[in-house]
Amino acid sequence: MTGLDKTLGIVSLVCLGAFLYVLGSYALEPDLIIILVIGTVMAGYDFWLELFARKPDNGA
Repeated sequence: MTGLDKTLGIVSLVCLGAFLYVLGSYALEPDLIIILVIGTVMAGYDFWLELFARKPDNGA
């Protein structure tokens, strides 16, 4: 995993967060905001695991 991969991953997560923030700020339904927050947290956790978690070296 290169530095460029990590940078693009962070940029894309920030763009997703900005898009969902705009969506949530115009549609002020509490249920929708809860779903947006849960989705953002799940995406952030997935990005964290994919980009920064140590992967075992299989010796190949």
